[in-house]
Amino acid sequence: MSGAAQSFSGNLKKAVAGIRRINLDGLRWRVFDAKGQVLGRLASQISTVVQGKDKPTYTPNRDDGDMCIVLNAKDICVTGRKLTDKYYRIEIVN
Repeated sequence: MSGAAQSFSGNLKKAVAGIRRINLDGLRWRVFDAKGQVLGRLASQISTVVQGKDKPTYTPNRDDGDMCIVLNAKDICVTGRKLTDKYYRIEIVN
């Protein structure tokens, strides 16, 4: 094996070793229906759930947040003139 291939293999092993295992025992899937909801208020609710701040066992140094699914995101309400004046960046993850 060449030196470059060994270096890549070693870096990959270090990267994989650094990944921690995710404990799925305490996680829940939360479903939010965005139809008729105001964008900012729904975002703050989802943020609280993702961070785990809605759980009585919340501690800032642990990742105890739940997974979230947002349904009907195309029907969300935007207040004021944000829909016409503000630019929203959309990213699609494959």
